[in-house]
Amino acid sequence: MIIYEALGPSAGSSRVVVASGKYRMTWWDYADPRPVDQPMASALLLRGTALDQVGLFDEQFPIFFNDVDLCRRLLERGLGGLV
Repeated sequence: MIIYEALGPSAGSSRVVVASGKYRMTWWDYADPRPVDQPMASALLLRGTALDQVGLFDEQFPIFFNDVDLCRRLLERGLGGLV
């Protein structure tokens, strides 16, 4: 199925990713916390002291990617997160 999806008429669609398990990360043990570079912004839980060090969302970014920038700044200061 993956080969057909990759070579067939739907090449480049998200179905290839879903079929390979990458989208849902079926290989991930969700009971095991581990470090991540950038969690979804809807799931961020931060200490106030961390925000004091790096600042809030950068309003120069469009509505998307301001969370990516915030996580980058946290990682640069060694304040990375766990999921």
